[in-house]
Amino acid sequence: MGTLPRVRVEWREDGGALASGSLPEGATHAIMIDRSGGEHRAAAVGGAWQVALHEPPGFEPPVARFVDDAGRIVRPPVPRGTPVDDAPTPCPACGATRWTATAELVACEVCGHGEELPAVVDAKKATEPGADSPFPPS
Repeated sequence: MGTLPRVRVEWREDGGALASGSLPEGATHAIMIDRSGGEHRAAAVGGAWQVALHEPPGFEPPVARFVDDAGRIVRPPVPRGTPVDDAPTPCPACGATRWTATAELVACEVCGHGEELPAVVDAKKATEPGADSPFPPS
């Protein structure tokens, strides 16, 4: 089972950023989206990519789309979940409106961009006698 691709960002003194990461299998380039919505094709060598942005990335987490030499989207091995039929928000990486969700994340069905969902703790169950609880009993 895959996970979301990690994009590393180093902030520069001039207000820009240097973004980098690993390419998924089949991808030859990454396209990074900046705060203004501009797309920047990253330099790629040996399965890694890097790009300098003149402004900070526009999204948190940073958004990168992966493509092959022909410009076709390459979806990283992000888990596919249950389709989310009522999610009209376009993916910030590719513009598609096809999302899936698992218990841990929501991801674009087309390009694999996604976000991890926050962990939810049922405080009542967690404090029941015998439960392994992160909370002390009251």
